[in-house]
Amino acid sequence: MLWFIASCNSHYSSIGDLKTVYKLKEIYILPTDEQIRVSVGNDDIGFMAPYYPEKKIKPLFVIKELDNANGILTRQEKLYGVSEEKAIYDRLYLNSETPKISFRDIGGAERLKSWAGEVRTSLAKGKTVKGAFLIGPTGSGKTRFVEAFAGQFQRTLLMLNLPMIMEMDNPIERLWTTFSYLEKMSTAGKKFVLLADEFEKMVDVKEGSPIQKQFLGQMLTILNDMNEPNGFKIDAIIFATANNLSVILDNNPELLRHGRWSAKFFLNYPLKKEAIGIYRLYAQIYQVRQFQSDDALFELYSKVDTIYKNDNKQAHRSVYSPAEINALMERFSTKADASGGVLSPLQIDEIIKLVIPIQKTASVGVGQQLKDAELGFEEC
Repeated sequence: MLWFIASCNSHYSSIGDLKTVYKLKEIYILPTDEQIRVSVGNDDIGFMAPYYPEKKIKPLFVIKELDNANGILTRQEKLYGVSEEKAIYDRLYLNSETPKISFRDIGGAERLKSWAGEVRTSLAKGKTVKGAFLIGPTGSGKTRFVEAFAGQFQRTLLMLNLPMIMEMDNPIERLWTTFSYLEKMSTAGKKFVLLADEFEKMVDVKEGSPIQKQFLGQMLTILNDMNEPNGFKIDAIIFATANNLSVILDNNPELLRHGRWSAKFFLNYPLKKEAIGIYRLYAQIYQVRQFQSDDALFELYSKVDTIYKNDNKQAHRSVYSPAEINALMERFSTKADASGGVLSPLQIDEIIKLVIPIQKTASVGVGQQLKDAELGFEEC
């Protein structure tokens, strides 16, 4: 028996066409238990609803999802002006956005940008790229790089909330539905960057339920088979990020095996030259006039390095992450606006001491992250 999944009102007004195409005598809309019971064994009877049949009777049916009248949007969503981004989130729990930044908006990460150039060349030759796994301390710029990558490649960025899906009813089915949608949209010419952020939050399932382990297994299978003969055909470059690599290494090291990702990178704290460039970028963004010259930026870098010299775990690298440099320049900007545009040396020192680096506040955790990064990750 056929069970049609129909979210769009257009299908409910064209029952006759479906009967003809599928050679059915009757299609019950939102069927009752009694209608289903008396129809068991009748292959010329169909059913239609915007939901799946109950789990206990689902094996009785061949499930067919019907396309909406307006791509991802149903007729009623189109009528009421629902955005495509909201429709995607409501159905699949995918946050969808058109990135507003590109590589010109991020400093540092030169090796990652170089890799992105290699990816562009491969894509131009018709090859597929599985994507990259990014690790690094909080604030190192993992998520921001992925946003800039999507902007640079002019692709839609989709944020995949795996922990939320895993906690829902029928999580494996929802996972397959999500990737089936991506395959369908890729066939229609859509190009994506897919981000699974803070991946360690979903893989810490050593003591988890069987369904959690099955979910992770399905996710790894999907990633491994992407664009292979037996996998989903999706025009997507996938990124996973993690702050805590130890959780993955302790519970699911197979996630990091070669072949599952095109590349694996560790976003370390920026080298001095890279850090100066990041200071310059945010000084321009926040219009901090006092730090527009190279001399002023080098002096600022040295001042920060001196104040936190006992907390910096790596020589020749910034004690601040890119996110902390951003926060510092934003504080400089607001203080300068309130002080007539110029900061005194005392004010500069006070603000630096207020923006405390995570290397100081989470010393043990950062030390472990730096140690973990030695295990097969390309440093950048």
